[in-house]
Amino acid sequence: MAGNSVWYAGQCVKRHDLNVTVKVIAKRSEEGWSFIENAKNWFPKTGELEIRLASAAERQINDWVMFQVTPKGKDRWKASTYRNLAPYLDLNESKDLATLKMLLTVDGIVTPDHSGFWMIRYCEDRVILLDLMYCSDGRYRISPGDNFCVYRYELESIHVIPNESDRMNFYELKRSIECLEKIDWSPDGDFIKRLIRAMTGAHDTGFELIVKWLKRHADSETGQVSLSPEDRLAALQAARSGDLAKHLIAEKKLFSELFQILMADVRVRTELDKKIQLIAENERHTIRAEINKKFEAENLMLQERKIADINDKLIALEIQLRNELHEKIELEKINSFIAMEEELASRQLVLQKELESQLTNLQNEINNFDRLSISRKNDLESVEKQISDKNKILQNLNVQKMEITLEIKNLQEEALLLNIPKSVRLECALKFNHSQEALTLNKHDLKRKILGCPLLSNTGKQRMQQVIALMLAGETPILYGPQTHDFLAIAETLISSGKSVRLEADPTLINFEDLWLRAGTQLPTQLTYGLELVQIRKNVTTIAVIERADRSAARFWTTTLSDRVRRGGLPRRFLICITVENHESEESKAIRDRLPFIPIQDVISPAASAIAPIFWAGENVTQFDPGDAPSDLSPATPLVTKYCNELSVINSQRLARVATEWLNLNPAEQLDEFPDALIEIYTDNSKHNQMINA
Repeated sequence: MAGNSVWYAGQCVKRHDLNVTVKVIAKRSEEGWSFIENAKNWFPKTGELEIRLASAAERQINDWVMFQVTPKGKDRWKASTYRNLAPYLDLNESKDLATLKMLLTVDGIVTPDHSGFWMIRYCEDRVILLDLMYCSDGRYRISPGDNFCVYRYELESIHVIPNESDRMNFYELKRSIECLEKIDWSPDGDFIKRLIRAMTGAHDTGFELIVKWLKRHADSETGQVSLSPEDRLAALQAARSGDLAKHLIAEKKLFSELFQILMADVRVRTELDKKIQLIAENERHTIRAEINKKFEAENLMLQERKIADINDKLIALEIQLRNELHEKIELEKINSFIAMEEELASRQLVLQKELESQLTNLQNEINNFDRLSISRKNDLESVEKQISDKNKILQNLNVQKMEITLEIKNLQEEALLLNIPKSVRLECALKFNHSQEALTLNKHDLKRKILGCPLLSNTGKQRMQQVIALMLAGETPILYGPQTHDFLAIAETLISSGKSVRLEADPTLINFEDLWLRAGTQLPTQLTYGLELVQIRKNVTTIAVIERADRSAARFWTTTLSDRVRRGGLPRRFLICITVENHESEESKAIRDRLPFIPIQDVISPAASAIAPIFWAGENVTQFDPGDAPSDLSPATPLVTKYCNELSVINSQRLARVATEWLNLNPAEQLDEFPDALIEIYTDNSKHNQMINA
């Protein structure tokens, strides 16, 4: 087993076909096995898990097993690897199997605390797997059975596992364990009956020899038995041999009498003659079948020989024909080459004459073109002089145009200054300027960039993919938590060249139009400048963040905003998200059932602050090209079908879009690995109203 793996131990409580439910009791660490006080905290909700067995008879109720675990689904676990455990008993003082058999068949022991299979050590390097049962005198003895297996004793296979009240010793039955010997300790009566059934009959030639040997063995063993306790096993063996000999003699007499009675009966003799004739007929049929079989074999062998001779002749004929055909083809090739050379020579002569004629014509045309070129050159010089004169006139006109334009602009500014405060002239400083030098990433590059981001923890990398999939699917996620600003700063570096447009929400933000034009001044907001930039420059991706929405009348403008985004009213490369400072405020509660709430915590790597300056260097800043919106949502059909009873029509479409975008970002993963946190947004209304669990 792997030294660094975590192992658990438990007891089987239920089974169904090949699946067994195990109650988890103990856990193994570097210090050894320890009791688990409350297994429900480790394995919600019941403290149990499932094991799938290799065969239906492998495990029974109350059996013990040790295992490693993997998650099967939400609040469900299963065993990935398991080992069988048998209760362990050390009877090393027995020294040999004869003493152990006397102890477990005659005397009995009081040490076990339940009936069943036990692994017992009877000498320094051997253990045996026995089935013990409780007897009426309060002791445990071997239960009736055929064979018991002997294994090599291994100290590392012993496990001391605590339960609620005591510590129990178990022996691990490894998959590679090898049975060294099988022992037959069945009771004497069963042994004798089984041996008698194995004999072919009273007239078996070995019958007399077996009886004589059993008598001689019983007499010799009985003569050697004394009154010492050590000879009790020999006495039992001698008694078994004598008893078996008596049974065999009685069976032989009974078979002889029965044979004589049956042979005296005419009907039996007649039936016996019929059987003899039937056997003779069967033998004749058998002999005929064997003769026919031999004849068919000889006939088949002759056919194979003839076929082999014919094949040899065909092969020789094929070789001869191939040689003749090859010679014929070579002769035809030579004749063809001679004819082709003659035809090529005649064609070459004709082409040479045509080429000389065309060269003469081309030389005449070149002379004509030279004369025409001189004439055109003179015309071009005249035209260039005219263009130069016109350019001077045009330059003068452009200077006059610039002077007039500047004068008009000054007049417009003076006119605006008559009605608008001078602070409005700062509009040029408010415009959003997006970097054009950042490296552009596609969906596959973005996935690798996120997984390789040193500022994000494993949770942060998963949460980053989820938030991007939501925004690409037309959702407007609401982010909250202590690490929200750091999370968005990293997202800017990955997606929008390290920049974003932000709008600080305040009580004056009441309706959808206030997101784009400031109330009172009617000046464009940062969102307007960012949207204008994305529409003008088609290759720019921008993150728009509406910060601290809980301080505004979010319940009024979030509905219109989310509807516009979902229906494609905004460009695909204009990604919008919202942040709230207090997710338990009255305004936050009012919009929980409209937009997905995403907790941002434990998403930043512990060493992020140390390497952040290096990560935000200019060469590490990138922007994301999401491509066109997917028109085919069929890849998400299995997921939507699975939860169709928990989805409305609108939510099924929203879930399909998010799942499709998530699959585009994670092409190597299957739909079964789609995050449960995103599914709960659209399926479980009670949990959705309480926001997504971390």
